[in-house]
Amino acid sequence: MRRVPAPHPSEGLAVVVLGVVIHVLVLGAAWRTDGDGTVHGGQLDERNKIAADELMTIYGGDDDEEAESVSEVLHRCLATIKPGDYIAFLNYIEETPEVDQKFQELRVQLRDKTHCAVTIGYGPRFLHSTGQLHKGGPATGVFFQIIANDKVDFAIPGEPYTFAILKQAQALGDFRALVKRGRRVIGIDLGDNTTAALDELFRLMA
Repeated sequence: MRRVPAPHPSEGLAVVVLGVVIHVLVLGAAWRTDGDGTVHGGQLDERNKIAADELMTIYGGDDDEEAESVSEVLHRCLATIKPGDYIAFLNYIEETPEVDQKFQELRVQLRDKTHCAVTIGYGPRFLHSTGQLHKGGPATGVFFQIIANDKVDFAIPGEPYTFAILKQAQALGDFRALVKRGRRVIGIDLGDNTTAALDELFRLMA
C-alpha cells in the first residue's frame, strides 16, 4: 500500500491564509456595493445605543427604547427567559484561557439559575455552525453578543477597512439578522478595557 506523505506545516498555513484572502475579497466586493448597508467608506453603520456606563455600552434593535442603566437592560433581557429557552453568548472578542474560564463559570451560574442550556461561541467561526441554528431554528434563544475594541489591528491592502472592521462588520451583520428574525438579542460593547468590563458584566448577570 502506497504511503501518502504528510503535508508540510507550511502547506496548512498556506491554505488558511488563502481562505482568509478569499473571504476578505468576497466580503469586500459585497461591501463596496453597500448591499447590506453595513460599511460605507470603511466605516460601520451606527448601532442603536440603549444604555451605557463607564465600562460598557449596550445596543438594541432599531426600535428598542433607551434604558436607565446597563443593569436594567441585562435584567430585562434575562427576565424574558422561560422553560425550554436557551442562552447564547456570541463572542466577537479574543478567545483566551482566562476569558473562556470566566465565561464557563458564568455559563454554570446562569444554567443553575435559569435551568436553561447556555452556549458560548467565538465569532466569526460559529456563524457556519451554531449561527445557523440561532437564525434558522425556533425562536427560543436569548442572545448576548459581545464585542470589544481590538488591541492590535492590521490594514487590508487595497481596502478602506481593517481586519478589526471586517470582524465588527460580521458581528453587526449577525446582530441585524437576529433582530430581523425577531430574536431576543442585545449587543454588549466592552470597549477598550475588556477585562474590567467582563468582570462587571459577570457581576451584573450572575
